[in-house]
Amino acid sequence: MGGALAVLIAIALVIKFGGGAAARMAEQMLERQNIVAGTLTYEKINAGFAGDVEIRNLVWKAPNGDVKLEIPLATASVNFFDTLRQGGGVSAVTNIVFNSPRFYGTYEEGKGLDLLNLLLLAGDEKKQTNGKKQEPSRPTRFRGLIEVKDGYVGLNSNGKKVRLDKMNAQMTFKQYPQLRASATASKENCDVVLNMVYENGTAQVTGEAKNAAVTDVLAMYPDLKHIKVTSGVIPTVNIAASKDRDGWHIRLDGKPRNLSGQFFGMAFTEGEGSFTADRDKTDLHTLQANVNGMPVLLRGTIKSGRATPLPPGFDLTFSAGYFKTQALSKGLNLDDASVEFSGKLTGTAVEPKIEGNFRSNYLYAAPLQMNNLHGEFVWDSGKLVLKKAEALGAGTNVSVNGYLNPVTGEYDFNLSGNNLDAAQMTDNRITGVLQAEARITGRGQADSATGNGQFVMQKGRYYYTKGNLRSDDIRLLEGDIVIQNGMFGTKNAIMKIGRTKYSISVVAGDKDAAEIKLGQKVSSSLF
Repeated sequence: MGGALAVLIAIALVIKFGGGAAARMAEQMLERQNIVAGTLTYEKINAGFAGDVEIRNLVWKAPNGDVKLEIPLATASVNFFDTLRQGGGVSAVTNIVFNSPRFYGTYEEGKGLDLLNLLLLAGDEKKQTNGKKQEPSRPTRFRGLIEVKDGYVGLNSNGKKVRLDKMNAQMTFKQYPQLRASATASKENCDVVLNMVYENGTAQVTGEAKNAAVTDVLAMYPDLKHIKVTSGVIPTVNIAASKDRDGWHIRLDGKPRNLSGQFFGMAFTEGEGSFTADRDKTDLHTLQANVNGMPVLLRGTIKSGRATPLPPGFDLTFSAGYFKTQALSKGLNLDDASVEFSGKLTGTAVEPKIEGNFRSNYLYAAPLQMNNLHGEFVWDSGKLVLKKAEALGAGTNVSVNGYLNPVTGEYDFNLSGNNLDAAQMTDNRITGVLQAEARITGRGQADSATGNGQFVMQKGRYYYTKGNLRSDDIRLLEGDIVIQNGMFGTKNAIMKIGRTKYSISVVAGDKDAAEIKLGQKVSSSLF
């Protein structure tokens, strides 16, 4: 009986001693840790019967005072006998578990992710910021496993918030200085899987993200100003990252779907395509979306401007084979006409430059039918400004200039033509050469077009009936053009037939011709 009691007392003393040694070892580890830059604080340390340690409310603060990690409960499993031998040491720890930790990171262009930059791992070369001599890194003696269970990661990336929940990870030090780690995390419908191998300051990371929100992927890039993506998903984002003496490098590729947002103020939807991206640039292999309901193709490169004082830069091309004019402005009532265009987006996000060319086979702006309208355009303060634009109308060239705001639908165009064939515009009721010019403005709503202008013809011939049975010489034809509520008309218009001057009105017909209405006799002359 006495021998058995002595054994029990001895065991109890050993356990008590071992637990105390483990607690003291944990305190020393936290005070002397050389894994992260900054400070580690805690509320309480408890030691279990077998020497295991529980650390309550562990907090990691970066050197600037920012909280980088909060752990309600961290547990460390230790080798019981190593702990008894002179208090053990970090080498006695076999496993560390972070339960429900919360990580807070900041990603800045040119600096990378601060959580990684603050790790003091073997082989890393840290830049001096305080002028003091760089102390050589001391390799850790820890050879166990670090586990993260049900963690949270909150990232501030270029001013945008990204979070990941349900993070689970493992990092083994068993082959130190080679470290192997794996992690999984999720955000809503997105699941992320990462694997990393780290050794002597270099790292290789591979992984993928399933059903990633495009807005989360774009959070690692600077603001593109005039290009905004508000929704969309990438079924699979392939992730490849590496670290060397020059820092971290990352490469992503994927095929986004259901993109929507704004392109220079114009709404786009149903976007899909493919891309490859790293920290320096994004290559859009192809991206097709509906802009104001019309299909547009976009491809090219966007430079991030990383490590330069420059904002993001563009080298993109875009094109559309069939774009209805009413998709540019509902106020453009041009008989369901369409245009095709192509262009380039260059410059930077702060000073973008858009230029291109356009063409339309057929436009009907009553009473003028225009064919082969073509020209150039540039982007100027939110407006598409036409340059060198002309069309074939009534047998001659018609020049077109002005601008269109595709966001508001506002437009302002000037049309002018010399040597217009009046017969083509009046179904042969009037023959002769006509000069005309008009200014037409409108808004982004139907029948908003208004305008004014002038027309004149010095001589010609007027046929009283469509059958051309009776006609007279025209010695003068002139008047003002008036456009209201999208309808063409005239005022103060006169036609001098022989020696008699008549008031007339010109009304746009159903499609191909203007209707001439001969009014009252205004005056007569001897000549």
